[in-house]
Amino acid sequence: MRMAQTLCLVAGGVELALEVVELRAPAGAVGHGLLSADTQVVLVAKPGGRVRLHGGPVVVGVTPPGAPSHGVALPLGQLYPVDMVHLPATSLDVLLAPADGPVARALCAGWARHPNGSFYAAHDGRTLQIRICTRPVLPGTALRAGERLLLSLNTRGQPLLLGPGDAPRDLAVVCLDSDLADDGLDRPGMLAMLAGAPLRRGDIIRLARPRGRFRVSRLMDRDFREVSAGMATGHGPEPTVIHVRSPRDRPDDRPLVASLRPDPGRPEAVLLDLAPGAPDSAEGTLLVSPAAFRRIAGPDDLRRGAARFLAQGALFDVRPSDRVPRFTMAMHPRDLAALGPVHMDTLHLAPLPGIPVAARVDIRFAGDPAAARGLPCDETLKQAFLAAHAGATMRLDRDLPFEWQGHRLLAGIHGIGWADAPEVDRPVGLLPEKHSAAAGCLHVLAPGAAGPARRQWLLLSPPPGGHAEHQALLSLEARASQLARFPPGRATVNPLAYRELREWLPEAEEAFLRSSGGHALLLEPDPDPRAAPSHQQLTLSAWDFGRLFAGRSLHWAGASMLPPHAARVEIHLSVGPGSGPGAPIKYSSAMEAVLQIMDDTMLSVGQTFDLPLPRGTAHARVAQLLDPHMEPVMAGMLSMRRWPGFVHLSAPGGGLRLLGVPPTVLLQLPLLGPAIRLPVADAISPMHLDHSGIQAPEETLRLLRRHCLDDGPGLFLDQGLHMLPATDPSPELPPHHLLLGQDLHRQLPGPMRLKYAWPPEIAMATCFLSMDEERRLPPLDPEQLERQLYQALGPASVLQTYQKYRITVPGEDSPEQRHEAFLVPTRQMDMHNVARPAGLLVPRLTRITFRTLSRQVDLGPEPHMLAVRCGPERMVFLGAVFAPAPTPLHPGLRLPRDVFQSLCEWRRAAATPPGCLFFLCHSRLFVARSADVLHASRRVVHLAEDFRAHIPTCPEEASPLLLVDPPLVAMVHMRVELAGTEVPLHRLPAALRAAFPDGSVALLERRATPAATFMPELLLDAGHRALPCGLLQPGRTRLRLHLRGPGLASPLSIAYTDDAPPGH
Repeated sequence: MRMAQTLCLVAGGVELALEVVELRAPAGAVGHGLLSADTQVVLVAKPGGRVRLHGGPVVVGVTPPGAPSHGVALPLGQLYPVDMVHLPATSLDVLLAPADGPVARALCAGWARHPNGSFYAAHDGRTLQIRICTRPVLPGTALRAGERLLLSLNTRGQPLLLGPGDAPRDLAVVCLDSDLADDGLDRPGMLAMLAGAPLRRGDIIRLARPRGRFRVSRLMDRDFREVSAGMATGHGPEPTVIHVRSPRDRPDDRPLVASLRPDPGRPEAVLLDLAPGAPDSAEGTLLVSPAAFRRIAGPDDLRRGAARFLAQGALFDVRPSDRVPRFTMAMHPRDLAALGPVHMDTLHLAPLPGIPVAARVDIRFAGDPAAARGLPCDETLKQAFLAAHAGATMRLDRDLPFEWQGHRLLAGIHGIGWADAPEVDRPVGLLPEKHSAAAGCLHVLAPGAAGPARRQWLLLSPPPGGHAEHQALLSLEARASQLARFPPGRATVNPLAYRELREWLPEAEEAFLRSSGGHALLLEPDPDPRAAPSHQQLTLSAWDFGRLFAGRSLHWAGASMLPPHAARVEIHLSVGPGSGPGAPIKYSSAMEAVLQIMDDTMLSVGQTFDLPLPRGTAHARVAQLLDPHMEPVMAGMLSMRRWPGFVHLSAPGGGLRLLGVPPTVLLQLPLLGPAIRLPVADAISPMHLDHSGIQAPEETLRLLRRHCLDDGPGLFLDQGLHMLPATDPSPELPPHHLLLGQDLHRQLPGPMRLKYAWPPEIAMATCFLSMDEERRLPPLDPEQLERQLYQALGPASVLQTYQKYRITVPGEDSPEQRHEAFLVPTRQMDMHNVARPAGLLVPRLTRITFRTLSRQVDLGPEPHMLAVRCGPERMVFLGAVFAPAPTPLHPGLRLPRDVFQSLCEWRRAAATPPGCLFFLCHSRLFVARSADVLHASRRVVHLAEDFRAHIPTCPEEASPLLLVDPPLVAMVHMRVELAGTEVPLHRLPAALRAAFPDGSVALLERRATPAATFMPELLLDAGHRALPCGLLQPGRTRLRLHLRGPGLASPLSIAYTDDAPPGH
């Protein structure tokens, strides 16, 4: 075969032309040569042609700036194969170009380089980062890519032309959702890994450190705008802030992200890193950078110098400060500690409705400044206070600091009145902006005046969008009821106040109170007018009073006509006060008693009540509430009549025994803190379900998948289970119920606990080919069967064992005649070499073996598989090809270049890739070197034919290639054939080093140099044990050379250490 030769080929009735574009021999590129049985043929579709190759190699061409990236036929010499990176297991859109490779040289010569040192290419609507990698790589490596990126390119053998693209915009904040706890995470290390890589909102990425999967949930650029794509930056004075959000419980010093929505009618928010501020700063005040303040503040806020926001029911003034970093929000440490639980580590802040301007503000300066400190009179301090706080929010529970000539003073707020009734105390009000109006309403009390009594207030605002939106707030003083039987979840007000409230909600049947902290209450007029509170008072249970006002005096809420729905309620029962363990309790009786108390009531997580039972009293606690979208809520209304829900009782403490508990499944999902409970439809016979199968309605799966970290159609669980959409049409599965196979039903009636598991990637699969009727077929190509299997699986590529997948096979008489056949997977092994009943097939990585029981079907010889571990999380399966070797039992093999490179990085991350690696396979030692060509379509390892009988072949098992430390050779008996009559002995050490440049030697392996040809005949280690191969030790290995040549009358034997002059 010679270069530029054209061959004709007919495949599947289609005539193809094959053009020879590259020939390589062991010594390098050649112009012509002979083909042998072990010659590796790499097929690449011609640029600009119509040929598509299933499983073909990914080759890349770099186009100059201004050239089109489609429809251009680059010379094949400018196309470079892309090697797969098996370690680390990341999934970023990043290509690695070795610094001394041809791709890096082409980029540096014609493309514009980004300030971060990378190049950016555009491909099919996406942006790819090309990083210049200075780590040494194997010769011939032009470009490398992670497994996920390489598989997503899907070039079908067509050359991928990359043209210059615009770099993604710089991001200021990146929010990643994960089930990993953020405490202890190496955020600088994560930033270094993500810096420069294109990120898209909604993508699920994998990182090696920390090992895990992350969903890109929110991105904000450096102009404080939420965006859908961008890149993190680690350079400059303001690197990107990386937040890992998790539903797990965190310590008090956990990192939080603040989400501020300047416009309530739009979903875009400003994301800032929430950090504790200085202890001497004002409580109730949030400090942001001036640039951030200009983004979140309205025109009036800019004039006043403060914007007002609500968070967790608390009121905050947001002010600009030059001492705060650009993308940070500083909160007083006491305010930060009083926040309580923050869902997914994100503090949501919404603009505050209008606060009435105060008509009266009573203040008192701390102590007697004139007498004790020699400060001026109160009027002078009053002017200094007005200069610092004109237009600010006055609150009864906050002392306001201000400065006068370097002295830091405090002003306590003792009374606030609004214009409609200045004499009535209010908890909050705005100080007028105009100096004269502010001075007129500000009253300085005498130093000896008593401070205000501690009171709790609830501010109730009208619902947004209604005709009452511009009406005044309701200011209600909250008090806990003294009645022990006052029901939680309800609050009573004076009938007059309730009438005013109902004017805000003219079409509502009921009135509710809802706050941004997740709290909710049903508002009612007091049923006993004689004991009704005053017009400005609100009465609620002691439980609700403690929830709303834990550590605070003011809580802001809004009026609503609709309550949050509690669609799923989990209640824990325990032995009640004064009761001991008694007889078992019927579940149905306990449920009836619970619904009598809880139905049509507002529930809160943590709420407790006593449950009367036929034989005593039980203590009940609301453990979990979920809304109809399966999202956790703090409070919700249970109404089985209006919104049928699911209520479940359990006794986790073991003090009570419940009889007849319906079967359920507790499902732990990564982005949902507590486990979710789903009922089992035990009245439906799973006729069409596998014995270990589990199904759910499609809507249920859709809601559950929102809390997961993969994008497949089903849900992978532990114990090797895979939840799929329900397919049994009769009868219909009830909403949010599960259908279990017979083997899983045997684990009931007790609760079954399942946990989400990452979708296992299948490394090796075995499929049996079957047909309904025995037919004689022509020899079948395994690659065609693999292509049809992927088509039958669809884009998800999820393979289930013992499930039939329909394909077609050609007939014996004509290829156009097709017959129906089935592929049935019987065994799957993941990357840890563990059997899996279901998993993801990875093109070009999963090895699929096809077998059949039919004697009339020829699938070709069954390949033997070798398993190579390329890292702690990656197992690569390669086919073993037994070919004639130059010597019997030749202990050498060649690995695909990408596998060899990944192995070198795993074992010697900081060193130059060695020329060889050593493996044990069935107690035999092998020396492995990198293949000269990229094994793209058929990933194989070449072994000597003689080893076929020595390596046991099990149809269901792969032979492991175990990477070992290099065996060191202490003594070598070497046959040397001198090339000429005049070869001085002092030239032998140099010739020896040239023959064995990497130091590896294999028994009877010939190495030729211009001076001599070397062949090891015996290798011994330090214990005088024979070795089939090993590594020479410079300066320590002893060599005994047996010389032959035309200038020698008889063979000559000399001995020396490899770096010492030879001697007899």
